[in-house]
Amino acid sequence: MRVTELMVGDKVYWATNVVMFVLDVRRSDKTVVGMVNEKELDPELLEYAPAGIVSVDPSGLNPIPLTPEILERNGFKYDGMADWKLEGKDGLFIKVCPVQPNNDDWWHPSSTGFEVNNSISDILLEGVEQVYVHQFQHALTMANVEMNLII
Repeated sequence: MRVTELMVGDKVYWATNVVMFVLDVRRSDKTVVGMVNEKELDPELLEYAPAGIVSVDPSGLNPIPLTPEILERNGFKYDGMADWKLEGKDGLFIKVCPVQPNNDDWWHPSSTGFEVNNSISDILLEGVEQVYVHQFQHALTMANVEMNLII
């Protein structure tokens, strides 16, 4: 990943698919400071994460694919076709299609991406190959939607 893709609060993979919560993005020296759960680390990685804090080159980070399992853990409901939906207070409506629908499903207009609608803004990302957690977090932040995604 590149340092310009990240912001504070993002969740990404570090090392062997350990979830890292981004605490600081240092664009000047191109490093990312994050917090990891020490219990998830292999013993040889513990020395690099004293007290669960790591400072890493962003090239050692990988995006977390936004999967149906993550959506379900966060209260989204599957519509039976290709989309996962969540409706909230104050007119909040979120629709996510995390993977490209089967091309044979001509009746389903969704493409891979997401849509966040509320009284503040409408944000749309579509036509991407894969949706990642950090992209979705950025859209939620821009729409002023507080959601701590459970990975």
